[in-house]
Amino acid sequence: MVNHYSLRNDRDDGIMLTDTLHYVTIELPKFNKQINELDGQLDNMLYLFCNLGRMKEIPVYFKDKNLDKLFETTMFANMTQEQQDRYFREFMYEMDQKSRMRTAREDGIAEGKAEGLAEGEARGRAEGRAEGRADTARAMKAEGLPIEVIARCTSLTQEQIAEL
Repeated sequence: MVNHYSLRNDRDDGIMLTDTLHYVTIELPKFNKQINELDGQLDNMLYLFCNLGRMKEIPVYFKDKNLDKLFETTMFANMTQEQQDRYFREFMYEMDQKSRMRTAREDGIAEGKAEGLAEGEARGRAEGRAEGRADTARAMKAEGLPIEVIARCTSLTQEQIAEL
C-alpha cells in the first residue's frame, strides 16, 4: 500500500543513480483499516484521507492526535461557496480580535513602561535637586554663612540645615 521507488541503472548492476531522489506512493483504495485497528500517525492520516468526505465532525479518537487543522482544512474544502465565505469572515473576525487584544496588551505594556520611566525620571530629578540643595547648604555652612541666608538660598528649612 505504501510504495518506495528510487532510480537505478539496470545496465550497471542496479546501481542507484541518486541518493536524493525517491518516490513514495500510497494506494489509498488498499487501505481498509477500521478506526480500532489504527497503529501510529501514518495509519491515522491514511484513515482520515480515506474517510474525510463522509465525516461531519472529527471522531473522538482523533481529538488529541494533532490532526485538528487537517480535519478543519478538509471540512472547508467540502463547504459550499456561501459556507466558505461565512467561515472565512468568521475566521478573519477571530484573527482581528486576537490582533486587537495583542495590540492592546502591547500598548498597555508600552504605556506602563513610559509612565514608569516618566515617574522614575521625575523622582530622580527631584531627588537630585534635593541632594544638590543639601550639598550647596553644606558648602555654605562650611563657609560660615548664617543659617537664615542658607535657608533663603537653598529653600531648605533651618532645621534641615542644622541637621547637615
